Amino acid sequence: MPNDTVAGLQEAFQLLSITSAVYASLNALCGVYLVLFVFTIWSTYRQAERAYSKLRVITILLFVVIVIHYTMRSVDFSERRLNPNGIALDPWTTPVYFIANTTTTLAGLISDGLLAWRFYVVFDRARWALYGPSFAILVNAMLGFAGDALGFSVYHNAELYTRRYEKLQYTISAAWGWTMFVTNTVLTTAIIWRIITQSRPTREQKRLGLRGAPYAVVVEAIVESALVTWVGLLLYGISTVAPAGHITTDLDVGFVMSCILPIFFAISQCLITTRLGLANESARTRSAASATAASASTSRGTHARGDSLAAREIEVQMHTIVEVDSARSRALGDDKVLDICDDPKVPADARV
Repeated sequence: MPNDTVAGLQEAFQLLSITSAVYASLNALCGVYLVLFVFTIWSTYRQAERAYSKLRVITILLFVVIVIHYTMRSVDFSERRLNPNGIALDPWTTPVYFIANTTTTLAGLISDGLLAWRFYVVFDRARWALYGPSFAILVNAMLGFAGDALGFSVYHNAELYTRRYEKLQYTISAAWGWTMFVTNTVLTTAIIWRIITQSRPTREQKRLGLRGAPYAVVVEAIVESALVTWVGLLLYGISTVAPAGHITTDLDVGFVMSCILPIFFAISQCLITTRLGLANESARTRSAASATAASASTSRGTHARGDSLAAREIEVQMHTIVEVDSARSRALGDDKVLDICDDPKVPADARV
């Protein structure tokens, strides 16, 4: 068998192996995301507030983006499996790659937007906490869409694209990933720090023996800070600087990560939304239980005499104060952590 034929078969096998790894990873992550998506929709439908309707719309929008991305990657895998040689610059690849890359950028924009909003809410709705992250996310999105648009130069001149624009496109894509990684690192670290510091018990709570649930605080910090997205961006950044050579080139490994990166964005968004829904449900349950206990204690106290009645009333009042402080020590409070609705007409106890 001629050497050229052997080299061509080896290259085709490597390309097919890469694409198979992409498709297998994509299917596994999409399976996890689908389960989380169903659970997220269920958790938001249990809430009647308008804020949860907005979160549900965002969740469904991101789901549509992920479905389109998955479809484009499936088409790419199918074509590469049928014809593994000489399809990199075929006309059909341009719209497929453009849609796949654009959905990646759009999914990152949606995920970062939600993370920036959580950052804004956690830091007491300070203006700097809104404008700073929003500007960084907007610049990053423009960088990503610019890199995606360069792929259309293949239609004009495929040789010119290969010689000049292909490397530029991958460089812009790498810069987009690193910029998003830096932005997410800053926001993630700040949110984790804020949640942990605000969850520390005060001196009075320590004296009363109220220390909260440390594991719940850790889980809350991980979910609220979108740590899943940060891990995906870290892997993507590492793949863009991988050593050159055969299947481990930055192009090949970066291609794998760019295909599965949107799923990290979607999983993180589902975790944040689900946490908000369950936390609000838990807060309502605690509030109802506290009101029931207070009502029952007061009712029993009406049948007692002077000093005994006063003692029971004080006991109920202390129990209510302790319970509220304990709930606030475990999180930033319903007004800070759960409040995602910016409508001043919505009462504080009805905000998410």
